[in-house]
This record gives sequence, C-alpha cells and structure tokens, in this order.
Amino acid sequence: DLDNFKPLNDCFGHAFGDHALAEIGRELRDHSRAGDLAARLGGDEFALWLDGADTPGALIKAEALIAAATRISAELGGDTLGLSVGIASYRPSSREPFHRLLARADAALYRAKTDGRGRAHLADAPA
Repeated sequence: DLDNFKPLNDCFGHAFGDHALAEIGRELRDHSRAGDLAARLGGDEFALWLDGADTPGALIKAEALIAAATRISAELGGDTLGLSVGIASYRPSSREPFHRLLARADAALYRAKTDGRGRAHLADAPA
C-alpha cells in the first residue's frame, strides 16, 4: 500500500498519481520472477504472490520495493511517497482460503502503517 498517496494525488493532481501508480506497477512487473504474480487490488493497494518464497526472501523483496518507492518518489519530485508492506505466508497444509490469507496480509499491512509506515510487517500464522 502506498503511503501518503492521497495527499500527493490531491495536491499534484491525478496525472501525478496515475504516473506514480504506473511506476510502482512497472517496478512490480519488472522485478518479479517467473511464477510470481503482481496485481493492483484497487486505489493505491497492490498484491504480490511470491511463488515458493520463504519468509526471509519475502522480507528482502519487501525492503527492495520500499526502497524503490522512495526512489520513484524522488524521481517524481516528491519526498513523501512511500510504501508499507504486509506479508502473509501461505502454508498449503493449512488449507487456508485465499480471502483469509489476504485478510492476514492486510492486518499486517495496517500494523506496518501503525508502526510508522515505510516498513514491512509479518502476519500472524493462520488460525
């Protein structure tokens, strides 16, 4: 989820916001592996399925995306656009439905935002 997107979009206009979203989308697409899946969920929220990644790999990817958002913000002439990430690991043995996996990632995302934004947070294990 992009941090401070709405104020920037409101201040600089929708063309600026659209460009920022496109740059983040490009970053997701261009730096994903075969088998990964990137998607825009809506607004300024994205999802990334890292096929076969372990928790350390997911954290490394999250940190790279957070750094990319900071770089993109600077390239666009701003310094307040950032990225917060919620990470939920899928365990096939849990048979967790996708909507619950996404809800766990979303809860972790909001913890990242509460903890100060511009960071990644790991979700709790499935119940």
